[in-house]
Amino acid sequence: LAPENYTAHYQKAVAQERSNDREHALASYVKALVAKPTDRVAKALDKFLRKVGPTEKIDVAKLGEARTKVGSILAAIAAGARKFGELSSKVGLDRANLTRYLATLVELGLVAREVPVTEHDPARSRKGLYRIADAFVATWFTFVHPHRDRLERGLSQDVFTRDVVPRLDGYLGLAVEPVLSEMFRIAPFSALVPFEVGFGGRYWSPTAELDIVLRDGDRRNAFIAEIKWGARPVARGLIDDLRRRVGAVPETHQGL
Repeated sequence: LAPENYTAHYQKAVAQERSNDREHALASYVKALVAKPTDRVAKALDKFLRKVGPTEKIDVAKLGEARTKVGSILAAIAAGARKFGELSSKVGLDRANLTRYLATLVELGLVAREVPVTEHDPARSRKGLYRIADAFVATWFTFVHPHRDRLERGLSQDVFTRDVVPRLDGYLGLAVEPVLSEMFRIAPFSALVPFEVGFGGRYWSPTAELDIVLRDGDRRNAFIAEIKWGARPVARGLIDDLRRRVGAVPETHQGL
């Protein structure tokens, strides 16, 4: 959804990030987003909603109402409401209406539905979690939308210091998981996986959570990776902790 005029800001931010000037890079990028935050994202959402096909799930003639509901759903997901029931409660939509909106957002590529990689019938799984799939929208609803009032009063540095920096490493760690999961399927990283990857994803349950799980087509083998984002060296106990979590997965003892 990023407008074309963000390209220069993005390229500058990437260059500064590579020079380890993270604060300047992200602060510059956030400031570029908040000149007129409501108008920019609203127009982008209108554009996407107009792309809904002939079997429209949302009445695009009522874009104002649809945009408000879509914004509420995206804001709730960014704030941590990733289960269907949590979203329904947060945005005040019944099951039928929320299902319709989520289906449209998934169709447009704004939202993705994830299930644990061990689920044999993902479409019918009740363990689905929703995440914002578009990187620009995810960044905006995570770091800009919750703080619009302060940002529009010129307090971008205060927002950056108090609300962005403490969350940045965790946010980026989650953001790069899908990218790294795909990277393990192509050279040269595919050489690290001792079998041909059939599919992959994440795993979570009350007893364990695994960032990346790659499976072969027969579900006989699994390659598991942990993602950590930050400037500090990885703790030596990480591998032992990962082994413990793998052992806590019930499917491990039955063949993932």
